[in-house]
Amino acid sequence: MVNAEVVGGLVITWGADHRDGNGTLIVRQASVREPAPINCIKPRCLARYIYKSLLYTMLLLYHQERVIYAEAHRKDIIPDKYRTGEDSPKTIRGNIWEIMKLKSRR
Repeated sequence: MVNAEVVGGLVITWGADHRDGNGTLIVRQASVREPAPINCIKPRCLARYIYKSLLYTMLLLYHQERVIYAEAHRKDIIPDKYRTGEDSPKTIRGNIWEIMKLKSRR
């Protein structure tokens, strides 16, 4: 079982599993560690921090939508990535795409 994953320099760890009475996994909670504070004032450092902050926000939104989707479809057959949270999108564009897919399937 994977306990952590690194996406774009951000660490995602998994916590509690939500299971039904039969022990079937409904959803696993994810925690995303916030980006490290900026440590220099160069434009390159600032741009990198802004990118990581946007990625952090998009990852949080993705995992929120993933949990809502998995809870709403607890008895349906859905892809395991929405139940486990593993294989999170690696880019801002990928996160936006996955969020749009999840919102359209509700």
